[in-house]
Amino acid sequence: MRLKKLKNRNIFSPFSLFAKDYEQALRPHPDIEDWLKLLLAKLFLLQLLNNHKNQDSNPVNIDCLAPTSKELSELYQQAGWTNHASLEALQHSIYASSCWFQVSIEEKLAGVVRLQSDYIRYCCIYDLLVDKDHRSKGVGSALMEAAVQWCDQRQIQIVHLWPATGRIPFFERFGFQSLSDKHPMMIRSCSYTID
Repeated sequence: MRLKKLKNRNIFSPFSLFAKDYEQALRPHPDIEDWLKLLLAKLFLLQLLNNHKNQDSNPVNIDCLAPTSKELSELYQQAGWTNHASLEALQHSIYASSCWFQVSIEEKLAGVVRLQSDYIRYCCIYDLLVDKDHRSKGVGSALMEAAVQWCDQRQIQIVHLWPATGRIPFFERFGFQSLSDKHPMMIRSCSYTID
């Protein structure tokens, strides 16, 4: 069957409607896009939760959710990273980030990781922080796995981070490599092609 081009007729055709609004149809509404991202992240994190059972059999909750500025401040202080950032400045940092993952154990924040990305080629992993009471229990590994899988799902080509002193072997388990002995930056490069 051959479709004829209709001139100056007000006849509804799904083909003409699609052609007319093609570009707009390809752009999802921002609210729907955010909702879908959150839904996919939650489904992904449920899968992670099944893969990372807490060693103590305590209920563990991994979520794609930013911490509060107060929670982040407490984790920073435990890590010895900063004692001078105001809660307002931390709140700005929280909102300016691309994605946060957090682990909660018994409804208490156990750790966070922050990602900043252009959603195409680059992502930097910042602030992998684990509460002192939950270190060496798989929380940091679960957060890193969530961060790496988030990047893999978006086919991010270059993921980089700056490891704390002595933490290079931990990040090597997730495919990161040091750029050089004198450079603290580590990189994880993927060979995704952009169509």
